[in-house]
Amino acid sequence: MLRRNRNHEEVLNYLATHSVHGAIKKPISGIARDLGMSQPTVQRALKSLEARGLIRMIKADKAYEPNTIVYQGNDLCIEEEMTYGTDAIEMLRAATVKLEEYVRFMDRKVALLRQQLEVFDDWKSRITSTMPIPGTGDQMVIVKSSTPVMAIDDGKQVMQFQD
Repeated sequence: MLRRNRNHEEVLNYLATHSVHGAIKKPISGIARDLGMSQPTVQRALKSLEARGLIRMIKADKAYEPNTIVYQGNDLCIEEEMTYGTDAIEMLRAATVKLEEYVRFMDRKVALLRQQLEVFDDWKSRITSTMPIPGTGDQMVIVKSSTPVMAIDDGKQVMQFQD
């Protein structure tokens, strides 16, 4: 069984995504800089990946040119990537279902608030006077109505009454 190493996986993923027709010709220092790793870490990862048959190093003809790294991702890599992708899709589907449930819940809340606002607007138009209730700091609201109405007592309580 292959031991997983995060640095090796990051280097392999970099090579897979930055190669052109499966090959990349870039200095190790450039790869290290792009990945935020040290050059020795990238060199160790490349040696390990080459030993595992996931990449092939082709030595440059001239000393000042970078070596060519050929990505040879095997079926195991592809299968792992597909598994990760499938898992991500399932997580997104589950999140979408929860989000849709929340949107339906909020739609019901908005509809209820609209109904309460209509009742309040209707109630507000029927106020004839207000009077303080001694010793409480609350107000008594006098309305004219022949039907039940809703009253809000300083925003603290909701009461229903008839005339």
